[in-house]
Amino acid sequence: MSLKLKTYSNCIPVRGYCRSVIYDLQRNNYSFIPNSLQELIRNHDGKELSEIKYSYNNKYDDVINDYVTFLLENEFAFFTSSPQLFPNLNIEFKFSSIVSNSIICNQYDRSKYSTIFTLLENLNCKAIQLRLFIVNTWNELTMILNYAEYSRLQHIELIIPYFKDKKLDDYKKLVHQYNRIWIIRIFNSPFNKIEFIDEQKKHPILYIKNKIKNNSFCGNIHPNNFVQNIPFFIESQHYNTCLNRKVCIDEDGYIKNCLSMDKHYGNIKDVDLKEVVSSKEFQKLWHIKKDEIKVCKDCEFRHMCMDCRAYIKDPDDIYSQPAKCNYNPYIAKWKGQDGYITVEQWQKNKESNLK
Repeated sequence: MSLKLKTYSNCIPVRGYCRSVIYDLQRNNYSFIPNSLQELIRNHDGKELSEIKYSYNNKYDDVINDYVTFLLENEFAFFTSSPQLFPNLNIEFKFSSIVSNSIICNQYDRSKYSTIFTLLENLNCKAIQLRLFIVNTWNELTMILNYAEYSRLQHIELIIPYFKDKKLDDYKKLVHQYNRIWIIRIFNSPFNKIEFIDEQKKHPILYIKNKIKNNSFCGNIHPNNFVQNIPFFIESQHYNTCLNRKVCIDEDGYIKNCLSMDKHYGNIKDVDLKEVVSSKEFQKLWHIKKDEIKVCKDCEFRHMCMDCRAYIKDPDDIYSQPAKCNYNPYIAKWKGQDGYITVEQWQKNKESNLK
């Protein structure tokens, strides 16, 4: 029985303007490939090698051999006599609750945390990011965390200022006491550094020198923030990877899609949170996905990249490219690399060449 080339369901090629990427969603990695290989995988997955070569009139046999060797050596594909037994990844998005995550900005009235955590728990929210730009003492931090101690929250991410007298052991004790803490980001640090709370290195402490005073630090597009896993990839096919099922509560208690946006939907003390997040108006931004966003839709990184709708290049166009993205997919270069030009300059050059 003849063997057929089959890619692993978790290894998915995504086409960009001038190159493609194979997303390895199981090993949380990615590899660059030419667009011609992406085309081959898309059109000929599950076929015999001879059949693939014949479809190109045997003009590119050596190239195809090299492509197949690359796929096999990197464990992106395999040969099988029964490709039908290996279905493609099911990209249907399912989530059990209306809200999956929340961002809470420093509440001047500390007692509000108890109310907010209860409201989010009632929505079956699983993850919270606490942005504590102003927390003066360690006891104040633990007091805030105490409010979440008996909730059903699964993950807490802390963004807190640098404490001069606190070392790694202090943070380990904190996580041991409040074991929902997943990541700690420490700003205003005298150094940039990564430490880990656990031996498995799943729970990092990220020290950064940046002096963060408000929510304007958010929205940066950078490879360090790329995500390559199955849940993120599937969500990206259907929804906005930043705003979907997210609710934010600012320092004054106002409900927002994003803390960097001016628009709010009332205050938690005056409106029903569940009613707000269930409304079509609040959920409108959830449905803006990368395949619809200008420039992003031509980018090979679009399904591993966190999107931003708060800082966009054209404030009058909600489908505009993120303003804090310094990658040009039309030349496959990041700002700072030799030959980089902005997307706007590239488009201007293209228009000039067409005249």
